[in-house]
Amino acid sequence: MIADAEIIDRLWSLPDNAARFLRQSVSPRGVFTTDVHTGVLDLLLRSTPRRGEAFVVFQLLSPHLPGNYDLSADTVADVLDLMDRFEVSDVECHRAFGPNWRPVVTHALEVSEQIDDTGSARFDLGADSHRRLGAWAHARDVAVETGRLDQWYRSQAAAWEPRFGNIAAPRPENLITPEEAATIRDAAAALSVGDLVGSSFTPAHFETLVSPWRQATRRQLRLVGSAG
Repeated sequence: MIADAEIIDRLWSLPDNAARFLRQSVSPRGVFTTDVHTGVLDLLLRSTPRRGEAFVVFQLLSPHLPGNYDLSADTVADVLDLMDRFEVSDVECHRAFGPNWRPVVTHALEVSEQIDDTGSARFDLGADSHRRLGAWAHARDVAVETGRLDQWYRSQAAAWEPRFGNIAAPRPENLITPEEAATIRDAAAALSVGDLVGSSFTPAHFETLVSPWRQATRRQLRLVGSAG
């Protein structure tokens, strides 16, 4: 697993980079001089070459964002103020993703590396969709019972943001299929509540959710190794 310090080091400069990019994209009168106008996620994606870093930091920022996530002449000042004072830390990671933030963020960053380096990988989805949906529902139930539902959903969005396909994102040719996105998000759903494996969310449920991604990762590594 990536060390805490390395996680924070990889993420801490992104709010500053995004603020710099935004300032370069807005005239003194608040008129956008570039096409960055969709929202904060779009801004973050344009400020880092790794979409996983943007997904994670977007979830860290979201609880602090003023109102909605749209960028306009009326919201630029508030967004810049947040970017300028926001500090990526283990405290913020815990606030957004809960006590299991380390494996959650590690998964999000590893997904980004796999997808960005290999393009739209073809995944072996493994377990049937009905079994996975049942396991996902059990994971959601324990998240509800422990008051961690918001963090549980954020963990999945950090792994793959569901709105990503609807914005002007870089490298749209590398977008993955809905089934592949579900594989990525299911693993995050399990990791988020991995400490709650017990009577209602069993080890079998956990493995049902994480094994398809693990199998896909091993398959990609074999493909990369054979190509080399």
